[in-house]
Amino acid sequence: MSVKLEGAGATRYEVRNYEGSIVDSGRAAKALILKISDLGWYKLYLFSGPDPTSDAGSAIFALLRKASDFPDLSKVDVSGGPQGEDWILRGVAGLGPERFVADCTKPEETIKKLDEKVALAKKYYLPYDSQRSRTLIISVPDKTFNPGELRKIVAHFKDTVPNWELQTTSTVVSGADYAASELPVFAKIIKDVSSSLKVLEPGKITLRWNDLRWVEDFLKNNGANSLDGFSFRNDDGVVGDMWLARTSLTQLKLLLTQYQASALVLWQTGSGTVADRPGLPGHFEPALHPTCPGAMDHAPNADV
Repeated sequence: MSVKLEGAGATRYEVRNYEGSIVDSGRAAKALILKISDLGWYKLYLFSGPDPTSDAGSAIFALLRKASDFPDLSKVDVSGGPQGEDWILRGVAGLGPERFVADCTKPEETIKKLDEKVALAKKYYLPYDSQRSRTLIISVPDKTFNPGELRKIVAHFKDTVPNWELQTTSTVVSGADYAASELPVFAKIIKDVSSSLKVLEPGKITLRWNDLRWVEDFLKNNGANSLDGFSFRNDDGVVGDMWLARTSLTQLKLLLTQYQASALVLWQTGSGTVADRPGLPGHFEPALHPTCPGAMDHAPNADV
């Protein structure tokens, strides 16, 4: 496999596989020939010196098997999407849908940007999965929530994007206050535009104990009554520990059962971990990071 490097500064490189093991290394050059032939996930690290902390850049890539079940990759000059979200590769690899983000303070700009993304998703993503029904989601950060402008955005995408999430980024409002204030307003707007649209909530950032306490407060005060699905993120809540991930998800399911909300579809709409460090071998081991159903920013999804 060949890689073209642009810019200066890198003097050597390493390639780690899905398990975190080094599978290739050597001197950096403008045109690198990586000695990799096995199919799978890899990460290329560039260094400016012998010190493992002399980070000069990195890139993630995968070697995939060509199969008739998936679309062919387009030419290199064909965009798969803005901001690094490549819908062509999402279609090939079977990743979950990108969490589209709607900024209600800029409705016209948001509609224009999301029109492009939805068009790419319809062409390269939605048709290609023989096992699961693919769908799309738009998430609204609560700090940009504006009822009047949101209605315009929902009305524009009501026939193409069925799932809508109000993402709870604020920790100032209690779960009880949130269930009684913003959520009912958001849910009413979505359902007024079309009763077939799905409302997802509350999009908390982690499943750690403090956020689970917020979730319990939310559920205890009938927060699930307006929902079609329960959404959550798990930033910095896994860090390579499957036991921690399973424990967090189990606790969430117990809370949902306790408050008669276990029938809600679970959506993980974001995932993040502590930044990987080339100087700590095995620190970043994606094979250990769990996946859950629903949309993801940059990670695969799987049915639970």
